[in-house]
Amino acid sequence: MRLKSLELVGFKSFADRTVIDFGDGMTAIIGPNGSGKSNISDAVRFVLGEVSVKNIRGDRMEDVVFGGTDKRRAMNFAEVTLVLDNTGEQRIDLDYDEITVTRRYTKASDDGAGGSEYLLNRRPARLKDIQSLFMNTGLGKGGYSIIGQGRVAEILSQRSSERRGIFEEAAGIARYRSQKEDSERKLEAVGGNLDRVGDIMGELESRLPQLRIDAEKARKYLDIYEKKKRAGISLALYDIVALKEKADECEGLWTAAKHRLDIADDNISALEQRTDAVYLTLQQLKAESDRKSRELREIEEKRQKLEGDVRVLENENEHIKESIQKAKTEAVIRRRALSELEEKAEEQKKTADEADALEKLLSDEVNRSSEAGEKLSETAAELEKQHNDLWDKSERAKAKARDAEIALSALEADRRNRSELKTRALEQEKALEDEIKLLKDRADRSEKSVAELDERLKSADSAISGFEAELGKVESEKAALSDALSQKKLEINSALQRADALKRMEELFEGYNASVKAVMSAAGRGELSGICGPLSRLITLKPRYTVAIETALGANIQNIVVEDEDAAKAAIALLKARNAGRATFYPITTMSGGGISAREEDLKKYKGYVGIADTLVDFEEKYRSVINYALGRTLVAEDIDCASEIARAYGYRLRIVTLDGQLINAGGSYTGGSVKRDSGMLTRSRDIDKAEKQAVALEIEADAIKVRLKENEDAAGKIKEDLLSARKDRELLSTLRSAENTQLEVLKNQYASDGQRLSAQKEELRKITESESEYEERRIEGEKSLKAAEEETAKFAESLSGLEERKSVSARDISAQGRSHSALLVKFTAAQKDAESARRDFDFTLSSIKAAKDKLESGEAEMLEREKKLIENDNQASLDKTETERLKELARTMDEEIKTSDTSISEGEKQSGELSAEIKNRLREREQLYGEYARLDARRGTIQTDREKLVTSLWEEYELTPDSAAELGYPPLDAKSRAAAASELSQTRAKLRELGDVNVGAIDECREVEERFGFLQKQRDDLIKSREELTRIIVRLEGEMRSRFVAVFEAINENFRSTFRELFGGGDASLSMTDPTDPLSTGIEIEVAPPGKLFRTLSLLSGGEQAFAAIALFFAILKVNPTPFCILDEIEAALDDVNVVRFADYCRRYSENTQFIAITHRRGTMEACDRLYGVTMIEKGISRILTLDINEAEKRIGKLK
Repeated sequence: MRLKSLELVGFKSFADRTVIDFGDGMTAIIGPNGSGKSNISDAVRFVLGEVSVKNIRGDRMEDVVFGGTDKRRAMNFAEVTLVLDNTGEQRIDLDYDEITVTRRYTKASDDGAGGSEYLLNRRPARLKDIQSLFMNTGLGKGGYSIIGQGRVAEILSQRSSERRGIFEEAAGIARYRSQKEDSERKLEAVGGNLDRVGDIMGELESRLPQLRIDAEKARKYLDIYEKKKRAGISLALYDIVALKEKADECEGLWTAAKHRLDIADDNISALEQRTDAVYLTLQQLKAESDRKSRELREIEEKRQKLEGDVRVLENENEHIKESIQKAKTEAVIRRRALSELEEKAEEQKKTADEADALEKLLSDEVNRSSEAGEKLSETAAELEKQHNDLWDKSERAKAKARDAEIALSALEADRRNRSELKTRALEQEKALEDEIKLLKDRADRSEKSVAELDERLKSADSAISGFEAELGKVESEKAALSDALSQKKLEINSALQRADALKRMEELFEGYNASVKAVMSAAGRGELSGICGPLSRLITLKPRYTVAIETALGANIQNIVVEDEDAAKAAIALLKARNAGRATFYPITTMSGGGISAREEDLKKYKGYVGIADTLVDFEEKYRSVINYALGRTLVAEDIDCASEIARAYGYRLRIVTLDGQLINAGGSYTGGSVKRDSGMLTRSRDIDKAEKQAVALEIEADAIKVRLKENEDAAGKIKEDLLSARKDRELLSTLRSAENTQLEVLKNQYASDGQRLSAQKEELRKITESESEYEERRIEGEKSLKAAEEETAKFAESLSGLEERKSVSARDISAQGRSHSALLVKFTAAQKDAESARRDFDFTLSSIKAAKDKLESGEAEMLEREKKLIENDNQASLDKTETERLKELARTMDEEIKTSDTSISEGEKQSGELSAEIKNRLREREQLYGEYARLDARRGTIQTDREKLVTSLWEEYELTPDSAAELGYPPLDAKSRAAAASELSQTRAKLRELGDVNVGAIDECREVEERFGFLQKQRDDLIKSREELTRIIVRLEGEMRSRFVAVFEAINENFRSTFRELFGGGDASLSMTDPTDPLSTGIEIEVAPPGKLFRTLSLLSGGEQAFAAIALFFAILKVNPTPFCILDEIEAALDDVNVVRFADYCRRYSENTQFIAITHRRGTMEACDRLYGVTMIEKGISRILTLDINEAEKRIGKLK
C-alpha cells in the first residue's frame, strides 16, 4: 500500500483545488518560511480524522478554512481527499485496489448546520469508521507516520507513561485495546443493569404477598359498595321530593311577609337617601378642608426647606471665607519662601561663578607647569647622556665615585624635598581642619532645620490621617446609605411588580373556572352584553372577614352576575356552542334576596356574634338582591364555640360561618378543618392597593435616604476640601524638607571628602617624619663611600666635578618643579569639586523656585474659584429668603380658609344627627315586621338547606345529580319501603367500616406486578449470560495484547540499539519498561549514551542529540512495523550538515518499503529525494505547488550532454 495523491480545496492557504501526486521513494516539499509547506502535513492529519485543533496548528476548527486575502473572499468550507493504492500487501482490510478518504468541514451557519463530513470511497462514513480503518497501520490516532514541525524531540521529552501510544501502534494492539475498552464499557453497563434488575425484582417480590391480600379485599369491598350505593341513592331521591313539596308551601307565606317588609324598607331608604346627601356634602367639605390642610403643610415644608437651604449656603460661605483667608496666608508664606530661595540662588550663582573662574585659572597653571617639567626632563636627559659617556671612559675605576656622589646628592635632594613637602602638608592640614569645622557647623544647622521640618511633617501627617479617618467614616456611611437606597429601590420594584402581576391575574381571571374565563373574555371582546362580572369582583370587604365570606359563598363566588335573563341565556348559548363548560348566572331582574328568621337585636346579645354576612361586604346598590340572596341567610361568628351557642339557641335553623372558615349548616351539620387563608379572588384588589401603597411608602423612605445621602455628600465634600488643603501644606513642607535634606547631604559628602583628604595628609606627614630619622645614618654612610671613591678616582675628579655639579642643579630643579606641580594638582582637584558642588546647589535651588512658583499660581487660581462660589451662594441665599417670605403670606391666607370650612362642617353634622334619630324610629317599626319574615325565612332556609345537603351529599358520595340518579332506574321508594332501604344502608356502611382502608386499584396493580416480575426474571438470566461472555472476551484480548506488545517491544529495543549506533557512529541506547510485570500499562524509559559519553539523562542532551536520538527510535519502529508512508516536517532542522546526510541516507535505505515525504529546508535531504515539490505564494496568502522530478531532470540533463 502507498500514498498516490492528496487533493486540497479551501484548506488553510490552499484556496484553489490543488492535487499533489506522490510516487515511490522520497519526496521533498520545499519553500520559503510562511509559504504553506506544513499545511500539507496538517491536511493529512485532518483527513485521517484528527479532532484536536492544536495538533493541526489552530485555535478553532474554523481556522482550517481559507480565511480570505485582500483580493480573495473567504471560503465556507475546507475539503481534503487522500488517495491510497491498496494493491500488493493490503494493510487496510477493504476489498478495493484504490481507497479514497475525504473529509469536508463546513463552517456553522445561522441555522446551526455545519461541521465535519467523512466519505470513504465517495460514500458517507463515520469518524469511528475512518479511525478503525487505519488502526495498527501507523497512520491512525497516536501513530508515528506524521511527525510535525518541532515535534520530533517530544518523543524523548514525554513522560514514560505518555510514550506508550507509538509503541502500541507499532505492536498493532490499538485495535485490541479499542475492542477491550468497548467490552469493558459493555460489561460495566451489564453489571449496572443487573444491579438495577435485582433491585427492582427484590422490591416487586416483597410487594406481591400484600398486593394479593389487598386485591381480594378490594373485590369484597366493591360488592358491598354496590349494595350501599343502591340504597343510598334511592333514599336521597325520596327525601329530595318530599322536601320540595314542603318548600313550595312555605314559599307563599314567605312572599307575603317579604312584601310588607319591603314597604318599610322603602320608607327607611328615603330617609337614608336624605342622610346620604347631607353626608356627601359633609364629606366634600371635609375633603376640601383636608386638601387645604395638606397644601398648608406642603407650603410649611417648602418654607422650612428653603430656610434650611439658606442656612446651608451661609454655613458654606463661612467655610469658603475661612479657606480663602487660609489660602491668602499660604500665599504670603509661599511668596516669602520664594523670595528667600531667589536670594539663595543669587548667592549660589555667585559662588558657582567664582569656583568656575578659579578652576579655569588653576587649569592653565597646571598646563604651564607640565610644559616646564617636560623641558627640565629633556635637560636632565642630556646631562645624563654626557655623564654616561664620561663614566664609560673612566671605566670601572670611576664607577664607585660616581655612584657614591649620586647617592649622596639624591639623599640630600630627597631631604630637601621632604622638608618642603612637610611644610606644605602642615599648611594644608590646618586649612582642611578649618574647612571641616566650618562644614560641620553648617551641617549641624541643616540637620536642625530638617528635624524641625520632620516635626511639622508629622503634625501634617497626623492632621491628614484625622481627615482621612473622618472621610472614611463618612464614605462608609455613604456606602451604607447607598446600599439602603438600592435595597429600597429593589423593594419598590418588587412591590410594583407584585401589583402588576396581580393586575394581570385579575385581568386574565386567574383561578376562575374555564367557563367563567370564556364568558368574561367574550364580554371583553364585545361578543356578549349585560355581563356585570363574577360575584367576587362585585364586593369588597375588610381583610378580617375574607375567609368567612369565601366559606359562606363557596362555589357561588365564581357565579356570574348579569343584567337580565336575556344576558344569561346568551352566555349559556355561547358556552354550549364552544363546549366551554357550565356556569351559574345571577340575573339582577330575577334574583330575590333572602333573610334569616332571627332579629339582629337578639343576635347581638350572643357572645362572638359578628353580623349577617351581606352586611359585612360593600357593593353597588343595584346588586343588593344578588348579594342578599348569596349571603343574606348566613351569620358570621368569632369562632366555632360562639357559633355553636348561637346555633343551639335557634334550634340549628341558622347557617353560621366563623371567621376562620368553620361552617354550621342549617339542620345541625358541621363542616370544617384547615382552610387556605384566601383564594385570592376576594383579596386581589386589596392586595394590589396594598402593594401600590407599600411602593409609595417605600418611595418616601427612599427620598428620606436620598436627603441623608445628600447631606453625607456635602459633609464629605467639606472634609475633602480640608484634606486637600492639609495635603498641600504637607507637600510644601515636604518640598522644603527635601531641599534642606539635599543641602545636608551635599555638606555631609563634602565633609566626608575633606575628612578623607585630611587622613591622607596626616599619613603623608607620618611617612616624611619616619624618613627624616633614617636620613643621618644614610648620609654618614654615603660620605664614607664617597671619600673612598674620591681617593680611587682622583685623576678624574676635575672632569667629573663640573658635570656632577650641573647634574645636581638639574635634579634640584626637577624636584622643585615636581613639588610645585603636585601642589597645583591638589588645588585644581579641590577647585573642581567646589565648582561642581556649587553648580549642583544652584540647579537644585532653581528647581525649588520653579516648584514654589507653580504652587503659588495654583493656590491663587483656587482662591479665585472660591470667591466666585461665594458670590453665587450669596445670590442664591437672597432668592431663597424672598421665596420664604412669599410662602409665609400664602400660609396665613390658607389658614383663614380652613377655619371657614370647619364652621360649615359643624352645621352639617347637626343636620345629619336629626335625620339619624328619625331613621332609628322607623327601624324599630321594621323590626316587628322582620320578626315574622325571619321566622318564615328560617323555615324556608332550613328546608332549602336540607334539600341542598341531600343534593350535595349525593354528588360528593356518588358524583350524581338528582336527574342522573333517577336515570339509573332504581325502584322508587314509598313511606313503607323507605325504612327497609335505610336499614340496608346502615348495614352496608357498617360492613365497609369493618373492612377499613381499601385499595381498589390493588386488583390491577397485583396483575401488573406479577407480569412485570416474570418479565424481569427472563431479563436477568440474559444479562448473566452476557456478563460471562464479555468477561471471556476481555481475558482473551488482554492475553493477545500482552504477548504482542512484549514481542514487539523487544524487537524495537534491539533495532533502537543498532540504529542508534549506525546514526551516531557508536555509543549505545536502550529501552526499558517501568513495570515489566504489567506490560499493558507500563511506562517506557529511554536511555542513550552518545559516543564517548556515559548513559545520561535525556534533558542533558543537546537539541541536535535529542532530535537525532528520536530519529533513531523512529527508524527502529519502522523496521518492526513499516508504515505505508511517512510525512516528516523539518525533523532534521536541529542536525548539523553531516548528520543531515546520515539521516537522508537512512531514509533512502528504507524508501523501498515506505514512502518518505520530507518537508525541509536542508540541502542534504533535498539531494537524497527523487522529486521536489516547491510551495510558493505567487499571490499573497494563497499557496501554489511547483513540481520537479529529479530522475526525469537527470535524464534530460544527460541527453543534453
